[in-house]
Amino acid sequence: MFNNLEKTILRYRTNEMMRLLFHIEDLRKFLVGSIEASNIFLDESDERFFNKKKKVMPQVWKRILDDNILNATEIEDLKSIINKRNTIAHEVHKFTRDLHSELKEYTKTHHFESEYDYGALERLLKYKVRIESKWKGIFELSFRSLEFELADKFYKSENTYLRQKIDKLYEQRRKIVESANKELEEVVFLNYEEHPKNHRNYREDGSLSIRGGETCRGLLSKGLSCLAVSILMDIDVKKVEYQKRKLQKRT
Repeated sequence: MFNNLEKTILRYRTNEMMRLLFHIEDLRKFLVGSIEASNIFLDESDERFFNKKKKVMPQVWKRILDDNILNATEIEDLKSIINKRNTIAHEVHKFTRDLHSELKEYTKTHHFESEYDYGALERLLKYKVRIESKWKGIFELSFRSLEFELADKFYKSENTYLRQKIDKLYEQRRKIVESANKELEEVVFLNYEEHPKNHRNYREDGSLSIRGGETCRGLLSKGLSCLAVSILMDIDVKKVEYQKRKLQKRT
């Protein structure tokens, strides 16, 4: 299940990925179309002549470098951004899995970090403007940008709102975590027998044993928050909330 912050971040990333996909493909078509069109006024002896027997993109990058539109480092960065198109198309889970709280147990033994690059779209747009404005020779004209303009503005404006919402939700989470940390500083366990992470509190599959449920409810009875208990017992906060509901029914 996604919480409110995770849902908002997911919406933000989805909007950005839609824009990223369009601008990557639009730039790629501009480059390929323009370099192919340049042959109209060039013959095969010209070093800028596009050789259709060779791969297109290496010739594109060479021309961009030779014309001082982008430097080598910027070209490599642009290549990596363009490659994100394939990740979105075939492995989009790599850009979302870090948000899934229910993968907590899985990630303890299968470590991964988010591959989502929040700066990719901004860098792509800067490269795109420089390439289109400094391109030498014939360049392709199309209505693609015009046809996507309204959608582009919508995604951009919605993300401005979502960014503000994300900041507020992060601040709320920061305060909750800060409060939980203060609680944890005051908790002391004198021996392993009463420690929340005692192995007898868990079944082999990692779920709480009967003893673990009693320990969880005991910590809640002492006034600890669900977040603090989830940290102490290293379990999902939703499991603690379930134990809290059981405790409330008994009182």
